[in-house]
Formats: sequence, C-alpha cells, structure tokens
Amino acid sequence: MAKFPNITMTSAGLEMLARAASGQTADRFIVTKVKLGDGVSEGNIRDYTDVISSKKEVTLAAYEDKGNGTFRYTFTYNNEGVKVGFYHREIGLFAKNGDNGEEKLVGYTNAGNYAGYIDDETRIQPYTRLMINVGVGDTDNASGMVDVGNTVTIEMLDEHNNNKNAHDNLIKRLFGSATATMESVKTSVQNWCKESIASVFGVASATTDNIKSKVKEWALEKINEWIETLGIRYNIAQNGYICLGKLFGDAIIQWGVYGDSNNTLITLNLNITSSNILFAIATDVTNNGNPQGAYLGYDVIENNKIRFLFNAIPWTFAWFCISK
Repeated sequence: MAKFPNITMTSAGLEMLARAASGQTADRFIVTKVKLGDGVSEGNIRDYTDVISSKKEVTLAAYEDKGNGTFRYTFTYNNEGVKVGFYHREIGLFAKNGDNGEEKLVGYTNAGNYAGYIDDETRIQPYTRLMINVGVGDTDNASGMVDVGNTVTIEMLDEHNNNKNAHDNLIKRLFGSATATMESVKTSVQNWCKESIASVFGVASATTDNIKSKVKEWALEKINEWIETLGIRYNIAQNGYICLGKLFGDAIIQWGVYGDSNNTLITLNLNITSSNILFAIATDVTNNGNPQGAYLGYDVIENNKIRFLFNAIPWTFAWFCISK
C-alpha cells in the first residue's frame, strides 16, 4: 500500500476555503471526489489544477464535522473499472464553492517512491478506505457531495458476506463456467482433478480402468525391482528352481524329473557345493508301476552336478534339493 505525505492545499483550494469563511450558502465548501493517478510530481503543488496522470475517479462516500472547522472526508474504492494496472502515486482532492460552483483541484499529495500498485479489474482487490481531513477554519460552512453508491457500511459488508451469490463473477472466472452453481463448480473441480490425475499417471484419461492398469503396471515394475535387488529368482517348471534371496538366507530350492536307465547323474539348474546342501532326496517314479530301486543317498560330483544313489537304477525318478 502506498505511503502518502499530508495533503497540500492548492492556491485555488486556499481561495475556496477563504471564501467558505463568509458563511454564505453560495460559498459553501463542497468536496466532490478524488482522482487517483500514477504521475510523478515535479512542480509547485500550489499551482496544480489537476493530477498529472489520472487513472481512476472516486466519489465521496461520507463526511464528518469534527468540530473547530475541521472536516473528515471518506472515500472507498477498489479496482473496479481499472483496465490497466498502475502504480498509485497521486491523490487529488476536488471541491467547489456552492452547488453551482466550478469543481477544482483543492488538495494534492504524491507518494513518490512509496507508491502502491493497483491491479487491473480482472484481479479482484478488496475495498480501500481513504480519509482526508480538511481544516475549513472557524466555520461550519462546509459539506460534501456524498455518492450513496460509493458508500460501504458494516451492514452492507455483512449483507455481502452472507450472500451466497456475492462472488459469482469471481467463481465464474476461476472455474471457467458461464454459471456459478454448485453443480457447475463441482463439475469443474472434478474435470480439473481428472486432468491432474491423468497427467500424474501419464494416461490419456483418468478412467478407473486406466488408473488400475497404470497402478498395476507400476506395482509390478517395483516388485520386479525389489525382487531383483533381493536376489530372488525362480523358474517354475517341471525342472525348476526358486532362489529365495537375502530375506531367507539365500536358500535355493530345486527339483526335477529325470529318466535315464544307464545312470542317475543330473545337472542342477543352479550351482551348489556339497557343503551347502541342506537336504536332498529322490524317489523312483518309473511309470510302469513297478519301481526298480530304493533311494540310498547322493553324491555331489561337481558344483552343478549331483548323483542320486539307488540300489537299482530306475527308469525315471523325481528329485528335490534344498541348498544355499
């Protein structure tokens, strides 16, 4: 918000105040409005007849006789009607003598480097209250032209705040809707959420199936990364294996079915050593229903080979091994 020095009366303003001291109705000092501008003051304020660069006019909202010839004039304004935002540097007070008098610049102040900024009307700004005190002298021959439409009272603010349609235009702009109904706002919010979700998940539209598919895809990807990090591997087949990884002490489970009437030496799916074998077993599963041999034990021939021992070589046998 801008910081303004005390208002300086112009030569015309001093003359009008002196005239008001006559007490005549025709000489009454009547404040009418202020002009807000963005001009840079360089000359003698006493000689000013207007603000340097006018951007907005504000009519009088209220005035009060403070006694001893002092009057307080109140103006209220926002950025309604401002098409282009500007730095608020200037305040010019205008008045006239009598109802039929000529309106003139009677007081002026400039914020200089302490200007504030007033946005254009597309960005809603709250009301600002501007109060200017003027000493008219030892007389009550002063008044103001109050614009009732520019007056904002507490009662009006309460009514405004309690009005459910008070900010229709703002809501329409925010949600890009021609109407500001509950359903239109809900629809806009839902559409925005769908667009945001679709963007986050990288899908064409935020349907339930698309999201479920994307979540499933992401979950499988993360599970595979997790499994790989832990060293978990598997091959679920007739001759397969499961390596349980770090969570289970790197235990390896292997199994298979083997058929060779000449020997019982098999090649394992994963390399092991004899010292790491925890359990191994085989059984004769010859398919003619007449098992030929009973299982006796095993020998590890190489890191990836194991011979299962029978008292008679079976046609077919199944085996199972747990190791590290």
